[in-house]
Amino acid sequence: MAKYKFELTDTFAGEPNYGWCRRATVELPEGVGDKWLLLAAREWAGFDGRRCTVDRHNDSADTYEIRPRGLLQVLFVSTDDTPAPKERVLAELVRWVEHCGLEKNPALAGIDMKPLENARKALLS
Repeated sequence: MAKYKFELTDTFAGEPNYGWCRRATVELPEGVGDKWLLLAAREWAGFDGRRCTVDRHNDSADTYEIRPRGLLQVLFVSTDDTPAPKERVLAELVRWVEHCGLEKNPALAGIDMKPLENARKALLS
């Protein structure tokens, strides 16, 4: 299953205003086409049956901007590739240890680095 982030907000002078905002993370089957992704997003936002302008942005991830005609709202759809909190913290710890060279530090010779080594292997595999 692939995760996508939907973010619906109001606009002011054509720009996102965030006076109010509705967010959701939605799981859709892997390999779902753009057409079905956009249909699911429009249905979630309540835009089904309404004409919309769709723009695709290719910055860091695929992001779609959906603007329904006649409404002062905008819907952003993007891929959700954020790792789980535990994996993110563990990856940050491994990066920090590698950056500081703590494994080779003689002052830490008595500390068991086995759990950290196991975590690194798990992350790299």
